[in-house]
Amino acid sequence: MNPSKSKRLSAEFVESFLIFFYGSTNVFLEHLNAWGKAWTAQDLEHVSITTMFFGGGLVSRPNSHITT
Repeated sequence: MNPSKSKRLSAEFVESFLIFFYGSTNVFLEHLNAWGKAWTAQDLEHVSITTMFFGGGLVSRPNSHITT
C-alpha cells in the first residue's frame, strides 16, 4: 500500500465538508444584516435552506456507489 495515497482525502469528503461548513456558518450569518431587528419570513427561509446544506453535508456518504 502506498502511504501517500492513504493520506489523501477523497473528493467526496472534501465536497461534503465544504457543504457542511457553508451551511453551518451561514446559519449564523443570515440575520447579521438586520441584527437587533425582528426576523422576517425571508430570514427564516434562508436559515431553513442553510440548515438543509448543513444536514446535507453531514449525511452525505463518501464512497457510496450508485448502481444502475
